[in-house]
Amino acid sequence: MARSFCLRQESFKKPLDTLASLAKKFTVQIVETTEQPPCIKHALEILSKGENLPHSGRFMLATYLLNKGQAIEEIAPLFKNAPDYNEKITLYQLKHLAGNFGSGTKYACPSCEKLKSENLCFAIPECANIINPLQFGRKKISNA
Repeated sequence: MARSFCLRQESFKKPLDTLASLAKKFTVQIVETTEQPPCIKHALEILSKGENLPHSGRFMLATYLLNKGQAIEEIAPLFKNAPDYNEKITLYQLKHLAGNFGSGTKYACPSCEKLKSENLCFAIPECANIINPLQFGRKKISNA
């Protein structure tokens, strides 16, 4: 039985080597802009005006920025103009979303479909073919 397994394993070696060789001929480069998606820009504008951003909008903004690598200390001040701002509550919620305590779950940014259903989507042509705001501004460039 061990011998038949070795023979089957050998039969895959040549095709796998061929595929590996072909894969080396292709490179995929991902170019990412620093521009933010329109849903995030809109949320930031609402907060900067001192207007109320709904809970779902705050969740979207916080999870987007956390998943982009921003620190809680950088994100918290963005909410200071909200009509119901409370520093302790904001820090608690950001830490929770970051997975710093509780279940330890780091929350993901909502999908574009979810944002559309909550009237938080302000799509522009550059949003085409993305499923999550975190994908905005990324372009794959393939060279063969």
